[in-house]
Amino acid sequence: MKITVLGSGGFGYPLAFCDCEYCAEARKLKGKNIRKRASILINDEMLVDLTPDAQTSMNMYDKDMSKVDYLLQTHTHLDHFDLNLFITLDYKYAIKKENKLNLVCSKLCLDDIQQKLLMYEKMNLFDAEYLKKIKLATNVLNHGESLDFEKYQIKAIHCLHHKEIGTQNYLIKSEGKTLLYATDTPPITEQAINELAGEKIDCIFLDESFGVNDYMFAHLNIKGFCEYVDTLKTNDLLSENVLVYATHLTHDGNPLHDELQKIFDEYGYFVAYDGMEIEI
Repeated sequence: MKITVLGSGGFGYPLAFCDCEYCAEARKLKGKNIRKRASILINDEMLVDLTPDAQTSMNMYDKDMSKVDYLLQTHTHLDHFDLNLFITLDYKYAIKKENKLNLVCSKLCLDDIQQKLLMYEKMNLFDAEYLKKIKLATNVLNHGESLDFEKYQIKAIHCLHHKEIGTQNYLIKSEGKTLLYATDTPPITEQAINELAGEKIDCIFLDESFGVNDYMFAHLNIKGFCEYVDTLKTNDLLSENVLVYATHLTHDGNPLHDELQKIFDEYGYFVAYDGMEIEI
């Protein structure tokens, strides 16, 4: 399973209108310190979160958005879902479209996307004929439920980031490997542990929004990040050589890349960065 990190930030790092020490230094040093909004691409064909930066990232890293067959949407917060990009699926914009896109999301998430669409376009995601016309398939997957595609097994995992819009994490299996993508999550719930029972996770991309700060809400800091991974270990859910990556990094408590990696070196974990590509 090949994973490309399209973005590793929250609302972006440095933040647009911020001139704090971290943001100012990131603008000078650039490189791994510049973080677009968090998203990954699997095997060049499965996108997790259609962020406002997704198209730019795909172009930067020589990927082709028109070849994406699967879109897993965790939720519709503005840093994870870009309505403008989604609207271009409509035949008025996508003049020629070969591939059918399979959208996977919770029922609440799909409802929220539809509600947002009606503010700008007459796109009806509940009209079978229209979906056929724009080559889009909607797959409702609520937490605890699984869905099999030809090469992938997807399971939605419970989290309490924003339950009113159906936020969830994803367990993705392909080619004998298992990936847990858990950005935008507070501490792991007992329900999530039960949903992961029996799994052996080979790679984790996990929220780490607040760094060295002693607070966390709807997201994790470094302490919460490590406790989340420890809980997975305690419940025997990790493979022997599991790879653990911190993502969704904000300027609020997270120093620049090299300094942050030194902190995570103590735990044997890694800090994701934009453009990073790994094989598991």
